[in-house]
Amino acid sequence: VPTGPSVAVTGISQDTGASASDFVTADATLVFSGVADPGAVITLAVDGGAGAASIGTTTAGADGSWSYDHGATPLADGAWTVIATAEGADGGSTTVTRALRVDATGPSVASITLDDALLAIGESATASFVFSEAVSGFDAGDVDLSGAGGGTLSGLSSADGGVTWTGTFTPG
Repeated sequence: VPTGPSVAVTGISQDTGASASDFVTADATLVFSGVADPGAVITLAVDGGAGAASIGTTTAGADGSWSYDHGATPLADGAWTVIATAEGADGGSTTVTRALRVDATGPSVASITLDDALLAIGESATASFVFSEAVSGFDAGDVDLSGAGGGTLSGLSSADGGVTWTGTFTPG
């Protein structure tokens, strides 16, 4: 009975390392890498929920390392499953999977609101900034208040992991 060679997917280009079991990347054109038994033929596929699509094959080198450059064919933003199947000389095969999330599109501001739009000098309002996805490090220096007649924005914070930020706006 043929037995499958060992295989592992150990890296994807631009991996930001979200966890030990998942890959997260902002690079939609990827280079996959891993280890397998020397000489094993590795077939790679990706599945975005609509069924797996083969993307190519490569062969593990004498040291067992392999890589596959997916080239200029980007994967769309979203969740994917990377499927690597290693086939040995005896015809046996082994398949492993790894989770991948592609996020090549940066966040955008979905809305900006004030809880009071008619402020007199000396009054303040709560300003809310809602982003299309969580952001970190957002501060008052990221906001241009010149179009609002000037003023200050202070105390920016997020209570939901960085999607919604609130602070105090005081007009100039």
